[in-house]
Amino acid sequence: MRDDLTPQVRHDAIMYDTPDALLEAAVPFVEGGLRAGEVVVVQVPEHTWSLLKPQLASAQRIMRNPLDDVHGHPHQTLWGLKQLVEEEVRDGAAAVRGLAEIPPTRLTADYADWGRTEALLNTALGSVDYWGLCPYSRNDLPSEVIDMAVRTHPWLVDSSNRRENPAFEPTRDYLMRVDSVRAPDPLEAHPPMATQPLQSVADLSAARDELEVAFELTTLGVDRKADLSDALFEVAVNAMLYGGEIASVQIWVAKDRILCQVRDSGPGLPDPLAGYQPPDRTVPGAGMGLWSARQLCDMVTTTVEPEGFTVRLSIGF
Repeated sequence: MRDDLTPQVRHDAIMYDTPDALLEAAVPFVEGGLRAGEVVVVQVPEHTWSLLKPQLASAQRIMRNPLDDVHGHPHQTLWGLKQLVEEEVRDGAAAVRGLAEIPPTRLTADYADWGRTEALLNTALGSVDYWGLCPYSRNDLPSEVIDMAVRTHPWLVDSSNRRENPAFEPTRDYLMRVDSVRAPDPLEAHPPMATQPLQSVADLSAARDELEVAFELTTLGVDRKADLSDALFEVAVNAMLYGGEIASVQIWVAKDRILCQVRDSGPGLPDPLAGYQPPDRTVPGAGMGLWSARQLCDMVTTTVEPEGFTVRLSIGF
């Protein structure tokens, strides 16, 4: 067992080219869990389920898409899975086995955040006994998504064997690498709707007022306005308290999406896992603001750059 993984968690990926190749790995995986008396969770798109279900002798014993928002927001999906697994173990399950395929359209649109989520799964479940298999279709996904999957899964599977993955990157290493590269957001091709320095409480209030104006230009619902406003407040306060002498917020708006960028001149978070896991509320700078933002937004990214630390918050797609 590798020393950079939670011992009880096994996290595999299969890169498949045909439906038969997927079934050759997925059916024994699911049936093996059922035979062992494990709780088996299947979270896959409908077309995958339509292929898989007829091949299973005990499909009625499977927990099919148990989460309310299965594979919606990457971060919330991870912590929903964590809560589910912990609850099943508390109720007496010896182990939980999960087959989880992210819908290709969602995965391609958000692959950077899904990559962070896949990396975190290797350490986030603690001491519970969980074995996950994540299918990735080479025919439906671009090469950068397949590369992400290879880097975030400690084991690779095909129809005949399961092998340790030499290209796997430990969670902290992966997060540090991807957070050091700032891919431009398409909205940033245009000037921001608003730019607001963050030096005082009045500046923070002005930034939230600008966000109100931005929402008037979109079709987003009132509940999403509250989500992004609360997330912006959390991240902006962090920037003002811990981010050095200079901080600012910029806002971009489209009909169905808003992007907020909070930048400060500080060094960023000392631990790359901060903000991804429930923080210790008694420790300053433990990532409480980022943790809250990740529960509220559709996308949250952080980047450490020469000029400082940047957090981007987005809602809408």
